[in-house]
Amino acid sequence: MIFKILCFAVLALVFSYPAYGAEGERLDHECTLFVESGDSYIKLFGADWMRVFQANDNITFYNKQGKLAPSPEKLVIGQRLVVREGTYLTERAMERLSRYKEIRGAAIKSIHAAKALAGQDGENRSEVYEQGLSLLAGAEKATEGITFGFVNYLRAEKLAREAIRHFTVAMNLRKAKRGMEQLREHVEREHVEATEQIIFIYKKRMVTLVSVSLSLLGILWFIHRRNRRDRIKRVKAWLAQHEAQLERLERAVG
Repeated sequence: MIFKILCFAVLALVFSYPAYGAEGERLDHECTLFVESGDSYIKLFGADWMRVFQANDNITFYNKQGKLAPSPEKLVIGQRLVVREGTYLTERAMERLSRYKEIRGAAIKSIHAAKALAGQDGENRSEVYEQGLSLLAGAEKATEGITFGFVNYLRAEKLAREAIRHFTVAMNLRKAKRGMEQLREHVEREHVEATEQIIFIYKKRMVTLVSVSLSLLGILWFIHRRNRRDRIKRVKAWLAQHEAQLERLERAVG
């Protein structure tokens, strides 16, 4: 096994020598890298490849027989490598670490945004809001582990963005509900005012109608009285005309 490791080390140094010259830097904290297609210890860690190799000497993989076998000298896609503080990272590894950092940062940023949005409408207890809280909890839980390529953080960001969408919809629905309530109150006030205005107009018209009716009755009464007075005058005139004739007839008869 030792001979195999030494052979691998020599071959790696021979075929990957240019990687030593690649730009990189030393790690100031412990981290985790996941093996991707085309990776090798030299391509990722340059002259410090042995340090990482030894730190991960308990790595196992499934061989062709389907059994777990130790494989510190082999890198399998998806394999997790623990990298100690102070280890040299090549430009390839730094780009990988930078990508992880961006993925993690985007997820944390989305989670914070979702929390802030949830806090703005803490009294909301709608079904959509509760679904948003559930999605946010799932996003936070997803950040607890570390998976290949930080897939867990990609999932966390997706869940957080979905939670943000739910919170936004819940807030808009609540605003719309408040707007509907305000509109209903406004309509009710307008209805009351319109009813009062109609009643006022009705009363005013009734007063006008009564006044006109009384006026017409007064006029009719006046006309009727005047006509009656005229008839009395005509009767008296007729009687006055015929009184003289009656007297003459009475004298003639007598």
